[in-house]
Amino acid sequence: MNPAYDHLFNIILIGDSKIGKSQIFSRIHHAPNYKWDSVQRPTIGVEFNIVYQRIENKNIRLHVWDTG
Repeated sequence: MNPAYDHLFNIILIGDSKIGKSQIFSRIHHAPNYKWDSVQRPTIGVEFNIVYQRIENKNIRLHVWDTG
């Protein structure tokens, strides 16, 4: 069986409110064209995204969780 990715990473962003977890989440999701936003809406609950990257000839799959 040959999966579509070589490595899978689960990233969970946790911490106090208003420290930039959602900014990091948005940066990962929209990279490389993301511009930092000075006004960010608060996260209610959890946001989830799957991101695929190719690093050093390896297919990387990221599961990114942004907690509220």
